[in-house]
Amino acid sequence: MWTSDGKYVLFISSRSGTNALWAQRVQNGRSVGAPILVDPDVGNVLLLGTTDTGALFVRRSIGGRDVHMADTDPQTVSLTSQPRRVSNRSVGTAESPAWSPDGRYIAYLRREDERLTIVVKSIVDGTDREFPLRFVFAQKRQWEPGSGSLVFRGVVDGKTALHRFTIDSGRITTLWEKPYLAHEVLPQRGLVLLTQQQDGARIITLNNLETGEKTAIRRLPAKSFSTDLVISPRGDVAAYGATGPAGFTLEFLDLVIPYKSRELRLWSSPADFATPVAWSPDSRELIVQRQVNEKGDPALPGRGLSPGGTLWLVDVNTGKMRALPTPLGELFGARVSPDGRHIAIETGTLQTSEIWTIENALAVLPP
Repeated sequence: MWTSDGKYVLFISSRSGTNALWAQRVQNGRSVGAPILVDPDVGNVLLLGTTDTGALFVRRSIGGRDVHMADTDPQTVSLTSQPRRVSNRSVGTAESPAWSPDGRYIAYLRREDERLTIVVKSIVDGTDREFPLRFVFAQKRQWEPGSGSLVFRGVVDGKTALHRFTIDSGRITTLWEKPYLAHEVLPQRGLVLLTQQQDGARIITLNNLETGEKTAIRRLPAKSFSTDLVISPRGDVAAYGATGPAGFTLEFLDLVIPYKSRELRLWSSPADFATPVAWSPDSRELIVQRQVNEKGDPALPGRGLSPGGTLWLVDVNTGKMRALPTPLGELFGARVSPDGRHIAIETGTLQTSEIWTIENALAVLPP
């Protein structure tokens, strides 16, 4: 962005680990001298404009999500260490963690205003690889078998579709362009589950992305709602939540012919639902997110419907539930590493924006 007098170009760089505001003098279309550091940590902002008196107008993002990682007991999934942030950047900019199949990497999305970056972090040595994206919408990133690519839903070149991001090359290819509601990648190469809307009802299909083969394996009752699908570690069962006139149920769908399903009814209120987010490593329990506190009490009166909640474990055979306490407050979801020794937890609040004026922000710039 240009300053109002046309002498400097303002830009934000995060190479130092924070969002730093810099200014570059430009004359006759050429840069003059070295960039000048204006603010070492301006925060998560979008530059809007300046005044002749040196004030700066920005749109500042308030709140947002963050990703923490903690060690866990593989048998109980209980936390055995204090959670720590996976990113050293501005708080509230990381979201949607995903473990690689070998557990050596965790990928997440960094959202800094309208700038999206896929970050792949090594659990072995802590190094990060960053891949800036040229679009502003990317949802539910999952690793494909082999740990070399991620699948996500996003808008690329104006197309809302299922895409593949190849890590080594940074190449993005479109895998599925037809409308769908949700997807879940299977451990088997090229296989993905899609939830689609058809004739007023939701249909779950098993799709081979390499051959184009598509098989309908479950049709939900009309006017029912379903959550995202979550695949068991072995890839043989898909779990999801469903609401209907009779209340809320967890449903478990076998991914082998004849694709049988079974229901686990938890309670009669359709308003109190448990969103599956991950399986325990031994597949005996399902981690779900509920909009209650860790005692099972409803949210505070007047709070309204919040996208966050608390984590609980459900015995997939008996339906018995137990809370999974964390010191992080309101949660959006969690992902357990393949060996069950780590958990990535997504926290935060709904992100809002405010317009700020920073007086004398450009006072350090020579006239």
